[in-house]
Amino acid sequence: MKKNSQRLTVRQQEVLALLKGFIKEHGYPPTQKEVASLMGATSPNAAGDMLRSLQQRGAITLVKGVSRGITINSQAEKRLVKVNLNTIARLKLNDAAIAEFNHQYEQLRAQHPFTARHIKTPEPDSDGFYSMELWSVMNLFGHLCFNGADIPFELNLELEGE
Repeated sequence: MKKNSQRLTVRQQEVLALLKGFIKEHGYPPTQKEVASLMGATSPNAAGDMLRSLQQRGAITLVKGVSRGITINSQAEKRLVKVNLNTIARLKLNDAAIAEFNHQYEQLRAQHPFTARHIKTPEPDSDGFYSMELWSVMNLFGHLCFNGADIPFELNLELEGE
């Protein structure tokens, strides 16, 4: 089946968002009957028609004969995001990042002993998230992010005001 790269209609965008939400909440895709329920439709056929139209537009892939055979295509996930480097990012760090974080702050204190008493290492909040400006994340951890390396933080960043 040839994929059509046209933009999704408003209703298709709504259904795609419902699919993403279901997958995020449950960890697996919905059945056609569950899609119908999510859509507020009484007929699974309406859901089937919508799923086929989403597949034709390249937003999802359907696996025939599989009850939960819906996959969200990555290109449907792509969007342009404009960020400000001063935006506050909340992120969870792994052990390697925390060690690097502490090492860099220790070096900073050693290089600037007279102002060092005013330099405090940021602490995580009660949920384990560190908050810092996006430029600081790049400055502190950029050298740890290279092909094949373990990423020093979870890749889901929360950006304030985004």
